[in-house]
Amino acid sequence: MTIFERKDFERLAKVDQDPSVSIYMPTHQSGMETLTGQDAKLLKDKVHEAREWLIKKGYEKKDADDYLQKAYDLVEDTSFWRHQFDGLAVFLSNNFFEYYRVPLSFDDLVTVNQKFDLKPLLPLLSENDRFYLLTLSQQNVRLFEGNVTSLREVDISEKAPQSLEEALGKEEPEDELQHHAIPPSGSGGATQPVYHSHRSEAHEKQRELRKFFSRIDEGLREVLPSDPNNRTPLVIAGVDYLLPIYREVNSYKYLLPEGIQGNQDHEVLDRLHEKAWHIISTHFHDDVEKTKERFNRVYGAGKASEIIDEIIVNAQSGLIDTLFLERGVDFWGKVDLSQNKIEQHKNYEDGDECLLNLSAVSTILTGGQVYLLDRDDLPVTNSPAAAIFRN
Repeated sequence: MTIFERKDFERLAKVDQDPSVSIYMPTHQSGMETLTGQDAKLLKDKVHEAREWLIKKGYEKKDADDYLQKAYDLVEDTSFWRHQFDGLAVFLSNNFFEYYRVPLSFDDLVTVNQKFDLKPLLPLLSENDRFYLLTLSQQNVRLFEGNVTSLREVDISEKAPQSLEEALGKEEPEDELQHHAIPPSGSGGATQPVYHSHRSEAHEKQRELRKFFSRIDEGLREVLPSDPNNRTPLVIAGVDYLLPIYREVNSYKYLLPEGIQGNQDHEVLDRLHEKAWHIISTHFHDDVEKTKERFNRVYGAGKASEIIDEIIVNAQSGLIDTLFLERGVDFWGKVDLSQNKIEQHKNYEDGDECLLNLSAVSTILTGGQVYLLDRDDLPVTNSPAAAIFRN
């Protein structure tokens, strides 16, 4: 499984052709739902629901089935269902088909519109929901992607060595050694070599570990997001003497100074998530509080706002640096910037867009940051959204 990145979000956001089908659903890694094929049955139901949408849009039944064929194929792919996580997102349009298995359990949802519905994916890009965990030992290396509720392993076996032995092989550090000859005991004849290390055994071990960790870091560069706007934190775990050595060679910008002490090779996933979240939640809280303080500092100077219309206009113009949104809230309406017209509706009306989703997508596409927060954690109390504008 690969990590869902901002570049994936951007690619989905650029698809602009009717009909664009979005399907979200929860999935299971194990249990009766997996054994009895319940996840596959749910996807089949969701594809049928999309079919009904297409028929309402004027498609003949056969044409609707043909349009959705790749999604139907996924339903029947038994190998696909053996490798699931918490949620599945499927996107299908003309000459476009992609799906993502992610560490986020979705409510099941089907939309058929001009553009894909990306709002359910926002927690994967939010500044206060996502993190990485790297567990290190001389025998085992694992990378995890996590959020507030779950943790899932990311396969890095083809990118980075999985053990010290794999990294070093059977190499002999000859350049580190010198020798001289002495006669064998009890004999006046042939001599035998005696080796002396330039460095102590401890220093030699550190050299090996540094080389091992350098190769891990090199592999992670191909796995962790390279997007300059990425700020997803990384936590490392391992016995105490390993962590400072890894920090010396690390090149990932957002490695946190706190780590999990002790060997985690045999730790159960739930407990591992608990340990990581203890560190991450403190980091996220501090980051959110600092950003809210920045909002309050610039608010009086007109460089921040909680007014929905102002946020939408600035988001569409690429002028939002940071966007705060109330988690789980939809705010419906229509936008026509060519006419400088924004309609807000209390309830969904035909042709509406979620204005908060529209603002979030525009902010992400223009390199801004998005925070999804509970209402009590927003920097304002009178709006489900607030934004800091670019200078």
